[in-house]
Amino acid sequence: MLQGLTRQVRADLIARERTAGTEVDVIFLRELRAETVIGVHAWERSIRRTLLFDIELGTDIRAAAASDAVEDTINYRAVAGLWHRLMKELGYERYGVGGGDFGAGVAVLMALDDPGPVLGVHLTNMDIYPYLGPGSRPLSPAEEAYLAQQRAWDAVERGYSGIQSTRPQTVGYGLTDSPAGLAAWIGEKWRSWTGSEVSRDFLLTVLTIYWATRSITSSMRDYYDNRWSAVEIGPTDYVRVPTGLAVFSHERVPEGEPPREWAERLHNVRRWTPMPRGGHFAPVEEPDLVARDIAAFFAELLG
Repeated sequence: MLQGLTRQVRADLIARERTAGTEVDVIFLRELRAETVIGVHAWERSIRRTLLFDIELGTDIRAAAASDAVEDTINYRAVAGLWHRLMKELGYERYGVGGGDFGAGVAVLMALDDPGPVLGVHLTNMDIYPYLGPGSRPLSPAEEAYLAQQRAWDAVERGYSGIQSTRPQTVGYGLTDSPAGLAAWIGEKWRSWTGSEVSRDFLLTVLTIYWATRSITSSMRDYYDNRWSAVEIGPTDYVRVPTGLAVFSHERVPEGEPPREWAERLHNVRRWTPMPRGGHFAPVEEPDLVARDIAAFFAELLG
């Protein structure tokens, strides 16, 4: 009935006192049913990526509108709340969530803040660190090694995040003015963070979407909001909703492979699948591996 159909759903902005609304693109990939799975994607991706879920949503509210008109803070928690409201308005009582990159953060907050409707959480990476403060258990040797690799990665790869989380408008003007600059900014991420080949046609399509809609600046505001209005994970925070992780750790510039005990600090891990290939952009790089793991995880939960 709704397969392949794009709908425009009017949703209020985060603050109730606002009277303006925002258009949210909802991609329906299956017929409506009682229980469904939504996928949350993130910056550097687009609806042009391989679609693996029943419903596809984004994390970039501003980018969806190709505008900076949204003045409220749009961090992980705000987007998670908005997608819960959206699913309720669409008539869903129970649904699974899945995501990677910023989408992983949103998926985790959906399960942490309002676990009732959430069947399970499937992640292709961990974007939110567990609590490591006073009272937490000591780090294991594997966790220490993982964090050391993360620090090494930060030293050579984190520059983009520093500017996007402090001066997104400044860098955005330059990228919006130069297609070559935009291609370099986005293309090198897809080179460094992948472990499998991505087609030239796909990358050119992603670049064209950002260029034609002039939305690179608005898309980068996620970094600003999530840095300066960060979600704090406390000692009692724990995702009790069943969680499945497909571990893709084969980037050309290694980011590190999280050990299971790292994930178990924050999640009720029911499925743990180290993958033989693929990196940060796993749903594009290895869609079959991701799809099979999603299907197996939710099949186990639903019996």
